[in-house]
Amino acid sequence: MLLPRRPVPELRVPTLADGDFDLAADAPELFTLVCFYRGLHCPVCLKYLRELESLIPEYERRGTKVIAISSDVQ
Repeated sequence: MLLPRRPVPELRVPTLADGDFDLAADAPELFTLVCFYRGLHCPVCLKYLRELESLIPEYERRGTKVIAISSDVQ
């Protein structure tokens, strides 16, 4: 179970733009928002990602880093 102010399970994934992402080593100002989605083949996911992308500047302004993770291949 995930609980506030407690360590979370290990999460390391390769990214397309920034090398590997390691949740434990990530250093956002306040929080990291990790979003999981099925893949770009999913129309619901694509709509969700477009909306999420439009919100990223506001998340960053509030000290939150955003990463979206899918099961798509590179």
